[in-house]
Amino acid sequence: MQARWVSDRPCSPPVLLATVVASWWPGRYFRVSTVETDVQWRDKMLKLSGETGTPPPRYLTQVFSCGGVPTGYTASIKSLRNPLYEREYAERPEAEKGHREIVESLAAGKLKL
Repeated sequence: MQARWVSDRPCSPPVLLATVVASWWPGRYFRVSTVETDVQWRDKMLKLSGETGTPPPRYLTQVFSCGGVPTGYTASIKSLRNPLYEREYAERPEAEKGHREIVESLAAGKLKL
């Protein structure tokens, strides 16, 4: 799938970056979101599990199927529970770079969903 258009969307924390990629197929849109995971939640989960070692990822990029103009290019609850693709990162610069790579791959038709 080659992209018809790509648009960065406004977002607020915990979402760092959000981009919509429109396919040439009518009504088919993908939302790429990179979020910072809740640090307090991650720490609590580590303590509860009693695990030591590598902490869970701090940043996460996910690709969802989303609606068009009437829905403001947002993903449904069903779509949010089942991301089409995801990648994890430990650091913010790495997450920002990864977000752009995923958007470029999706727009060029190289990311198969």
